[in-house]
Amino acid sequence: MCFCLCITAQSQKMPADYFKEANKYYDAGQYDKALKGYQYFVKHFPEDQGYPRALYNVAHCQFLLKQYKQCVKTCRKLMAVEAEETDPSGWGLMDDPYANYRHRGADMACECYLIQQQWDSALHYLALSDTVYPYIHFCGNAGAENTVSNALRYAEIYEHLGQPDKALEKLLQTVFLDGLTDISKVIDELRKLLSGREGLQQELDAALDAMYEKTFEYVDKEGETHTHTHHYFSFLNVEIEAPEDYIFFGYIPESYQSGFVKEDCIGYVKQTKFYKMIAEM
Repeated sequence: MCFCLCITAQSQKMPADYFKEANKYYDAGQYDKALKGYQYFVKHFPEDQGYPRALYNVAHCQFLLKQYKQCVKTCRKLMAVEAEETDPSGWGLMDDPYANYRHRGADMACECYLIQQQWDSALHYLALSDTVYPYIHFCGNAGAENTVSNALRYAEIYEHLGQPDKALEKLLQTVFLDGLTDISKVIDELRKLLSGREGLQQELDAALDAMYEKTFEYVDKEGETHTHTHHYFSFLNVEIEAPEDYIFFGYIPESYQSGFVKEDCIGYVKQTKFYKMIAEM
């Protein structure tokens, strides 16, 4: 999703005045005039603190004006800009708290190529926005929403590239995020991809019964090594992380026990949209 980052006047009066004028054109829907204003700012004030925001706004106006080739060029400049991804976004409390400049540059370039149905290029920039310049947010719901959005775009691209198994893999890795965000579109896409397959519920039940654990090590900021364990199952040749915080999502087994319990986890899975969809097929 694209939006315009704004800046308010602070110490450098003249640059901020140019920015505010461009913002007025943007708010009025005069994107061609807003574009010229932001471009002027970018050209004449490259050392100003508002430079990365102006550069983003140039790309965004180009996107709105359907100047996709120019937009991608600007996005590449944005991805190379020396600015903190965690800079304040300039929006309110309930909006994205961080600017995520590089992430948004890669994300917008992906959208340009999606619109033009240039699937290989779209995949390249989606992968950049997902891995090299990942979305930063302190809210788990926002992170889950971004993960689901990415999975749907990956699926669209892989399906057009004739790689349905990769599309399936991306979608299956999001099926337990329904406690954090809406996964209805994921379920719809999975239903299409799995249409006509038989014995899916039996295969899923067997996969859940064969659930296994993996232990990982990580080093904290103080240099101390810690371990943590996650549980997984393999379904349709895709390794899926099992939900371990099912109590947080409101599923409380009759014989409640603290910590992870395989049987309780399976009980929760059977209540999810994903399992119910598989059972209906």
